[in-house]
Amino acid sequence: MSLGPITAKRAIKRAAGWAAVLTSPWVSRPDRPRACILMYHRVAALDFVDPRLDDWNVPPPVFAEHVAALAEFAECVPLAQLPARLRASGPGERPLVCITFDDGYANFVDAALPVLSRHRVPAACFVVTSCVASEEPMPFDRWAQRQRQPAAEPAAPYTKRGRDVFLASTCAMCHAVSGTTASARKAPDLTHLASRSTLAAGTLPNKPENLARWIEDPQRYKPGVNMPPHALPQQDAQALVAWLGTLQ
Repeated sequence: MSLGPITAKRAIKRAAGWAAVLTSPWVSRPDRPRACILMYHRVAALDFVDPRLDDWNVPPPVFAEHVAALAEFAECVPLAQLPARLRASGPGERPLVCITFDDGYANFVDAALPVLSRHRVPAACFVVTSCVASEEPMPFDRWAQRQRQPAAEPAAPYTKRGRDVFLASTCAMCHAVSGTTASARKAPDLTHLASRSTLAAGTLPNKPENLARWIEDPQRYKPGVNMPPHALPQQDAQALVAWLGTLQ
């Protein structure tokens, strides 16, 4: 069984979280106060997922659930007050938590701050000063702008044939490619597939030969995946891979 790095990372996080919960009744309380500092990067609604970036983003509804749980079960303190708070008293009934944000994206004000204010939870926001008053977007924003662009029209008959194969097959029943009639949301958006470094959530390097194998038999590389195998004629399969390779 092939296991991608992002999949492994998430599995380890999930296992560690459950281990902490299940063993908590047998773990003695620390004799001195401790704190957990949470670092958020973005709180934004993204309708695409990229294995290199999706771990940095938290959708607004999920962030609202995080803050509501922290407000109920933790003692949230401002980061600047944390050292004094740790020195001033022993372990409390509720864990100490600080919430921080990196980079100072606008969605901190638009999406995160209203939730924090509603629950009266403090947070520290670190701003990249080199980007203040700059007309150049931050690296992620440049990437996101490219991701919002529709797929380019095929420039050659061969890649046009690949697009036609995609739209006529079951691929278009699950995947979306902006700029085409494929608009399904059951599987990842493929509009900029060729710009990604991996396939299948980090399972395979994004190379034409791997893409061809993945389309032909996805269960071989990721058992249990919902994607069905596609036994396409060789020329159709090659044209499909060629067109997908143009989706930058």
